[in-house]
Amino acid sequence: MFDTSTLPYWATELITVGAIIAGSLAAAFAAVWVITRIFARLASKTETTLDDNLLAAIKRPGFWLILTLGLYFLVEHLKTAFPDFAVWAYEYVGSAIWVIGAFLVTVMVLRLVNVVGLWLSKDVASAAESDIYSEFMPLVNRVLRVVVIIIALVTVMSHFNIDVKGLLAVLGVGSLAIALAAKDTLANMISGFIIMVDRPFRVGDRIVLDSGEKCDVFHIGLRSTKFKTFEHTLIIVPNENLLTSKITNITYPDPRIRVKVKIGVAYGSDIEQVKKIIVQCAKDHPKVLDSPAPVAHLIGLGDNSVDFAVVGRVNAITDQYTTQNEIRQAIYDSLNEAGIEIPFPQMTVWMKQEAV
Repeated sequence: MFDTSTLPYWATELITVGAIIAGSLAAAFAAVWVITRIFARLASKTETTLDDNLLAAIKRPGFWLILTLGLYFLVEHLKTAFPDFAVWAYEYVGSAIWVIGAFLVTVMVLRLVNVVGLWLSKDVASAAESDIYSEFMPLVNRVLRVVVIIIALVTVMSHFNIDVKGLLAVLGVGSLAIALAAKDTLANMISGFIIMVDRPFRVGDRIVLDSGEKCDVFHIGLRSTKFKTFEHTLIIVPNENLLTSKITNITYPDPRIRVKVKIGVAYGSDIEQVKKIIVQCAKDHPKVLDSPAPVAHLIGLGDNSVDFAVVGRVNAITDQYTTQNEIRQAIYDSLNEAGIEIPFPQMTVWMKQEAV
């Protein structure tokens, strides 16, 4: 074994410094090796990608954090070994290393928050067949990132003996002033949060607004929600207004939509034959569902016609109008082939002649 007792003091300390630096490097590379070769191999055997992404998120900042801890111990050792040498340098270097360590820890936590947020908004959302994670998690992710940064700043200021209480009081008063000035915006944001949680409608749903417009949900935001009309224009409604208005959701909870086609035939037509023809036209359409099967009804005796309606269902509301149009055309052709008259409005006028 190498005997350091015969070496000068400065040589012994030089060896100690080298050992601390070498140990820090060895520990950092060993941690990366364990993460890459052992933990990553175990994570690759699991079905989820969360553990793989977590390991990738902590690998690089973890490496530099271990080196920073080694530098911190090195400075502490030098302060003990050479207490009278450049005391101011110890303070400045130690503080700088502490700030770097706090920065690396903050970066690591922010990466972990981002990885978990992406996992919830993508993998969990697709597995649960729900959009609540993808719609809600970006907001939670931003809030958590702000909270982590605030905690890091407060911790750094406390380390340097900065009066955090006074700063928090000033921030509290400033936040109150901002909240009063932006109360409408905050009300819309809170309403957007409630809409995301309560989920009265989802992106892609067809709804009827309180004002009567029928449109599709295009985007649900924090301040407002956008709706796409049939003319491909956008209606932008503040979330606070949506929360207090009546909304009719046509496609939820069942996305299947009813298809109804009305037709009138001349008086004297065979009612059962007409029903059979219009039901068959609906059944023959490829987008009309077999269950529930299409049915026909006699819905009225009009001034000029006997009125019928055939009712079926399609899988999506986007197929409603085209299917109605195609069934209506098929009924027209089939009734003509069967010799059943489709009457047009007519009026019988009686002329009365006064006796002279």
